[in-house]
Amino acid sequence: MSCSFYLDLPCCIVNICFEHFEDEYIDFFKKIYSAYLSNITPSRKHICSAVLKKNKNRFTVAGKTALNAEQDIENLYNIIHYIVCDSICRSCDEQGFVVLHASSFILNEKSVLLAGKKSSGKTTALLYFLMNGAIYTGDEVVVISSDGIMPYQLPLRAKINTITFLKKQFNYEFKYHTLPFGINTKKQYLSSDNSFRSKTIENWIKCDKIVFLNENYSRNSLKSLTQFEAVNSLLQCVRNKTPISSVLSLIKEANICSTDFSVSLDEVKSSIYE
Repeated sequence: MSCSFYLDLPCCIVNICFEHFEDEYIDFFKKIYSAYLSNITPSRKHICSAVLKKNKNRFTVAGKTALNAEQDIENLYNIIHYIVCDSICRSCDEQGFVVLHASSFILNEKSVLLAGKKSSGKTTALLYFLMNGAIYTGDEVVVISSDGIMPYQLPLRAKINTITFLKKQFNYEFKYHTLPFGINTKKQYLSSDNSFRSKTIENWIKCDKIVFLNENYSRNSLKSLTQFEAVNSLLQCVRNKTPISSVLSLIKEANICSTDFSVSLDEVKSSIYE
């Protein structure tokens, strides 16, 4: 059996085809990507395709992707997430947009970008703000241009240890989807049953504040950054090949600071309300 789906994303279209997969795998995919599923072939350009072909407990990936080796079924949704993120990066290269390792949200009517290298705590901080009334606008991939931030509200995922930490620190009980056939993964897909504010946003958002996470020179305080420091920090967070010179106006207009996480998230939140 073969099923093909289009994900109609803000900057590109991703076509994913499943071959020989049980309905449970496909239904879960449709559930977590429901906001972007399109039943018809979109007319916009920048279409990226991938064919996933299952054979017992393994599957292969064909298409414009660096994934050539056979994959274990446990990695299915991680691979799909990779394909989507890679497609976003490649299409943004063609359009001159910058893609960051970052999270983003709106709090107190201010749009905030949390940027940092891998494992710097972006999702942990994002979930804290969502627990405190923020609106989710992006995680793992955040697309920026001189116009601001383009919301990419992809399925929200969190590591098990992140969920455990936040539950212990703030007594928050997260709800997440159960993966089909008992797939075991280090990341859980959080469900819409969590009491997070939601809002579909289709246009560029002006960036009001940029917070760089795990910056060594912060040391127990929120440190304001110069434009030069901000550019150097941003260079470490870029996921695609577009030069950051295209977003210098965004840096000039935003309030920029850094923290090394010895600063409490409550203090970071207070700085946003100022």
